[in-house]
Amino acid sequence: MKLELKNFGKFDCSSFILQSTTASNGAGKTTLVNAYLFALTGKCLTGFVTTKTGTPQDVPTSVELTDFAFIPNVASLRRVLHGGKTTLYVDGNVYTQTDFVKLCAERGIDIELAAACADVNVLTDPQLTSERLRKLLVQSNVLVGEEYETLRKEQIEVRKKLKTAQQYALSNVVIPTRTVEPLTEAEEALSTSVLRAQLLLSKPNRRTCETCGALYNDSRITSMRKAWDEAAALVAKYETEHKRIADKCGRYNDETQAIQDAERLIANAQKAASDVQDYEARLEQLDSAIRASDAAAVNVELPEGVQLVTASETKSGKETSVCTLTYDGVPLKSVNRAKRVEICVRLLDKARNGAAYPIILDNAESVQGLQNVANLIRMEVG
Repeated sequence: MKLELKNFGKFDCSSFILQSTTASNGAGKTTLVNAYLFALTGKCLTGFVTTKTGTPQDVPTSVELTDFAFIPNVASLRRVLHGGKTTLYVDGNVYTQTDFVKLCAERGIDIELAAACADVNVLTDPQLTSERLRKLLVQSNVLVGEEYETLRKEQIEVRKKLKTAQQYALSNVVIPTRTVEPLTEAEEALSTSVLRAQLLLSKPNRRTCETCGALYNDSRITSMRKAWDEAAALVAKYETEHKRIADKCGRYNDETQAIQDAERLIANAQKAASDVQDYEARLEQLDSAIRASDAAAVNVELPEGVQLVTASETKSGKETSVCTLTYDGVPLKSVNRAKRVEICVRLLDKARNGAAYPIILDNAESVQGLQNVANLIRMEVG
């Protein structure tokens, strides 16, 4: 494979053949690995700066990959980084990464696996978590991840619901004591009469019909005036009493609302306490299903001495799901770096199942015993 770099990493404009290389520190071996990853995915290894230091923002950074055989009928890939955005050209035509992955899948090529084969040092990361390892193994086709992803999504949702239910279940609500009595029949009758009188007084004292405009006769006007005077007298007479009744009614309604709110919260808390038990039981079922899924999901024969541990016992004696690799019974994080890299290479070799994706091994000088791995590119210091 050939790489043509422009303003990428430390290089202004350079061409390279991606092959096993022995060179001094700082010669750019890791830059070539990142250029290959950038061409395939638009991303690089963590911490790598793509644009050459000092390059003006309006000058594009680009990587062109040619003469590779693992994507049938595709001659070249070119990634251009310009103004913080990357553009992918496949044989000169613009593609989105999603469309490119789809194109490769249609031709039997797994771009994620091809990219994983260029990042074999991932198992040497001391911060490698179970979740990150599982994703790596799925990406590398060592695990089949569809069932796990479905179970994991439900597990996350159930945990959210459990947390909410636990918060409601802890609610300590007391129903308020009633201090205000409801209105008596006499109070309700007086309040209704005053409200009606106030409504009458709010209307204009008209002498003509508001619908047709005809003038009322004297009898009608006298009757209306009398009703208005009586309403005004009623409002004036019972003004203080009406305010007292209205205040009592307002306080009674506020107490009623507070009591109803408390009763509703208590009912929610009781239901939440029941939900907590249901959610905890469901989480145990999901955890068991995830362990079984992981155990059944191994898609390739693991290298000799390597085991995938999918279950662990907690201090309380409860079994929980994990994802851990061991070598001869020793957790992988306790195995020396060279052996971890060798295990990762062999996992990837089995996962690619004879496909033409190269496995690129950077800082390879300490790793031995890989003579039988085909299509292995070693980058060594020397």
